[in-house]
Amino acid sequence: MRAIYDVLVIGAGQAGLACAYFLRRAGVSYLVVDAHPAIGDSWRNRYASLKLFTPRSMSGLPGTPLPGDPDGYATKDEFADYLTRYADGLQVATGTRVAKLRKQGQWFAGTTDDGRLFSSSAVIVASGAFQKPRIPALAAHFPADVRQLHVADFQDTSSVADGPVLVIGDGASGRDVAISLAGSHFGTLSHGRRRKLFPERILGRSTWWWLQRLGLLRARADSLIGRRMRAIDPFPDRGNDDRSMKRLVIVLEPRLEAVEGRAAIFADGTRLMPGTVVWATGYSDEISWMEIDGVSFAVFTQPDDLEADLKLFRKVLAGQRDGYTIEKRYLRRDSSIVHVVIHVAAMSARRHSINAISVLADRLMISHSLSLFVAPDCRCKMPDVTSG
Repeated sequence: MRAIYDVLVIGAGQAGLACAYFLRRAGVSYLVVDAHPAIGDSWRNRYASLKLFTPRSMSGLPGTPLPGDPDGYATKDEFADYLTRYADGLQVATGTRVAKLRKQGQWFAGTTDDGRLFSSSAVIVASGAFQKPRIPALAAHFPADVRQLHVADFQDTSSVADGPVLVIGDGASGRDVAISLAGSHFGTLSHGRRRKLFPERILGRSTWWWLQRLGLLRARADSLIGRRMRAIDPFPDRGNDDRSMKRLVIVLEPRLEAVEGRAAIFADGTRLMPGTVVWATGYSDEISWMEIDGVSFAVFTQPDDLEADLKLFRKVLAGQRDGYTIEKRYLRRDSSIVHVVIHVAAMSARRHSINAISVLADRLMISHSLSLFVAPDCRCKMPDVTSG
C-alpha cells in the first residue's frame, strides 16, 4: 500500500512542525513522519536539567507563541509539551521511521523500517542535528569497570556510578551535566579552548533582545559577523561560567590527552581515576539512508569558496545538474574541526511555496541537517517568509 503526498516531511521536531504549518496554510497535501512514539520525545529523552538556549519570546513556532516569561528559558519537558500542543491538527505520523529514501522517476519514495511506502513530489528532511552520538577513540582505552556514556544517554545522578565523574567536553551540555552532579559526586570537567559565554542581560535588557535588534541573529554564515560568531561559538552564561563551576567545587582540567589503565591523563600531566566518564562530545549526521538517484550523498571536501557554491546551486535551479553535496571543514584555533554538510537535490515541483518553506526552516536555524530539495523549473525569487 502506497500513500501519496505533495510533500513528505521527515522529522516532527520544531523544524518539521514549522514546515507543516506553512504547508497546511498553502493547501499542500503533506505528511510529517517521526520515529519517536510521541511528539516532543526527542526533547523529553534528554538530560533532566536541560533548558533551551533561547528565551521563550524567540523559541515559539509560527502562529503560536511559547507561553510563560518571555525572557525566561523553557525546560526541555515544557518545550516538548508545547510541541505536542502545536502538532494538534497537523498531519503527523509518529512511530514511523524512514529507513530508506529514494528517487523513483518524478517521485520520492520513503520506505519505513516496517515496510510501509510513502511517495511524494518533494521531501523535506528535518530530522535534526542530534542523530549519532560522537565518542572519540580514546574511550576504547578505559577498562570495562569504568562506566562510560554519552550525554545523549545521561539523565541525572542515577546515570552515573559511585566515585569521581569525568565530563569530557565543556560546551553547554557538558557544563550542565557537571553542575547537575556537583551536589553528589566529585566532578571534573575536561575542556579545550577557552569558552566564550555572553551575559544574560545588557543594560537591563535580555542579550537576545540586543542580538535581535542589532540584526546579529540574521547575519549570514559567510559574512564577517557570521564567521566571527562561528569562530567564538558562544552560549549564554546562566551560572555555568568557569568561576561558578569552581564555586561548586567542579575541577576544571585541560584537554584529555591519553588513558593509561584507569587513569585519564590531561594535557598538563594531571591524572584522574574516574568511576564514570560522560562524553559531551557532540553528534554526527547519519545520512546513509538517503539514496537519491543522480546525487551522491558521500562526504567529500570542497574549498570554502562561496562563488563555487553559488554556481553549483544556480545549475541545480536551471536544471543543468541533478544536485550536489558539500562538506565544509572549518579549522578552529584549538585545531578541532567543525563539519558542515549541505545537500541539494533537484526535483520537479508544481508549487513554488515548497522552496520558501525550506528557506524558512534553514533561517530559523532549527536544524542544521535540513536537506533542501528545490525545483529546477523555478525562476522566481525565494521570498522571505520569516516575517510571517
